[in-house]
Amino acid sequence: MKICIYHNNHPSQLQYGGEFSTWHLVEQAVKEGHEVEWITQDGSRFLNNKYKSKRKSYLEKIRKADLYLIGTFSGYPEKLLKQLINKKYAVMHHHSVDNGKHFLTTDNELSIFLAPDHEAHLPSVKAKNSYVTTCYIDHTKFFDKKEDRLKECVYIGTIAGIKIQNSMIRHMTKHVDAKYNFYGHGIKDGTSNYLSLMANVEVFEEVRQEDVNDILNKYEVFFWYLDRYGCYGRTIVEAALAGCRVVVNEDSFGIFKYDWDLSNRESIVKKLDEDLESFWTNVSNILNIE
Repeated sequence: MKICIYHNNHPSQLQYGGEFSTWHLVEQAVKEGHEVEWITQDGSRFLNNKYKSKRKSYLEKIRKADLYLIGTFSGYPEKLLKQLINKKYAVMHHHSVDNGKHFLTTDNELSIFLAPDHEAHLPSVKAKNSYVTTCYIDHTKFFDKKEDRLKECVYIGTIAGIKIQNSMIRHMTKHVDAKYNFYGHGIKDGTSNYLSLMANVEVFEEVRQEDVNDILNKYEVFFWYLDRYGCYGRTIVEAALAGCRVVVNEDSFGIFKYDWDLSNRESIVKKLDEDLESFWTNVSNILNIE
């Protein structure tokens, strides 16, 4: 089967969770004998996760394929997206609770969600079929090093108002004797500067992906509160795999709706591997693609 993916960025361009998860889906497809093209928002073309070329024409006319997977799509021309969604085997892989362009959320054959309750937070999605699967994480890169840890809290992720919200700020203001460490890429909305002014907070904005497990292993507690619904909570799973005690408001994160034990590494690994290994088979079966 030939698969074409439209997801704003490849991990070689932007190292966020959705990019890494999509990369793993490509690797799994190739392992199963499929061919996968990935066209990014700047017109770059990756074949089986290897960069091939960059052309404006890739954003003007969709590529020929048996199946189209649409991930994050804000950077693509609307004309291209309308061509895509009219294809019979166009699959929406929702990575947030932002509907984006409304015409992409109606009448497509299949929508994929990241948690059992994710679809309920996207009421305008009217796909003919739906499918729930975890967002894959390479669990071999996250583990407990069995070393002494600081009795402090750590957060790793985007440092911006969309992630660091009022309930989190209130908690840190109330617990002035605790120490909070923020690691991640800052968005210029003032959040990093605001956090830096707090006496019990330290901000580290330059973080390499390969250092994340080491950082998590430095601290006893992973801490994150959200005021809104987060459809997954990738860094929470990474922290659990790395041996952190997770302190979050569970109702705000979709991962807590799965039937797994985040305090048990084997439970996490089993679920992640099963979902990745069955992904393309399940999608093909739902769409009845030979």
